[in-house]
Amino acid sequence: MRAWVRRMKSHPAVRNLLAKIKEPHRLECDPLGVALRDAKRLRTVREALLETIDAALRAQDPRFARVVERCDLQGAKVVVVANELHITPRQLFRYRRSAVDAIAVAIREALEGRRAPLQPVVPPRPGEIWRWSIESRAS
Repeated sequence: MRAWVRRMKSHPAVRNLLAKIKEPHRLECDPLGVALRDAKRLRTVREALLETIDAALRAQDPRFARVVERCDLQGAKVVVVANELHITPRQLFRYRRSAVDAIAVAIREALEGRRAPLQPVVPPRPGEIWRWSIESRAS
């Protein structure tokens, strides 16, 4: 399997949490969500997840937060959000992947009890995709 295909499927547990965000009864039963709620000492998994998303994306490109807000929290169609942002759907998926990476780092840090400063996740430019996938494979 190519490196870029594996990269697209990164952080399935985080993607699963984002998919359940509109269904509180399913979200409250998710083991990662429950661990996050307990680590953050909040009442609900939804509160803990929204706080983590906000903290993770605050230091990132504002488009990352917009993509997560519209696609995951509001359930808007990818094509509609891409048109709103004046980008292609393919670029939207790149932004979403970078946002999910940042959220995964924030969740891991919350579960480990660390508050390290978040480094911005910079998505590759379209011309750098090939070089980026080779570098990811090497590490």
